[in-house]
Amino acid sequence: MFLYAFCMVVNMLCGQRTCVVADMFTHIPIGNVRVIADHYESKAVRTNYKGEFDITSSDFKHLTFIASGYMRRVLDLNEIGDTIFLIANDNRLDEVVIYGKEPMKSSAVASWGAKLREQGKSMPKPSGHDFLSIFRRKVSAKKRRERMKAIENY
Repeated sequence: MFLYAFCMVVNMLCGQRTCVVADMFTHIPIGNVRVIADHYESKAVRTNYKGEFDITSSDFKHLTFIASGYMRRVLDLNEIGDTIFLIANDNRLDEVVIYGKEPMKSSAVASWGAKLREQGKSMPKPSGHDFLSIFRRKVSAKKRRERMKAIENY
């Protein structure tokens, strides 16, 4: 019983809380995030590769989280839980309009197209796998709305 009581007292005195910093949408831990207490760079720590950092004391009022590619976040002491989520800082254009002239068609393609039109057919659609599709980032409208709502509530 004495050993149990001793362990509880030591745990309270040396209390250390581990928190994880993760991406808000993917919930993947973010490594190398600077965690600054009360805006003092001397009290800054960095998260490890698992996104973890330790809070060794509670003698601060605010924690600031700064990560490359993510929005800066400042939390009060009472707002800090076991997981802190950061929002990715996406810089995107809403709409891009490109004006230009129609490219010149070669005579062989033009004559082939004319023959198809005479027969009442249209040009065949490309077939096969689109290998460049792996580089496109498709975001559904539902995910886009969730991200915008999360940014508004940030």
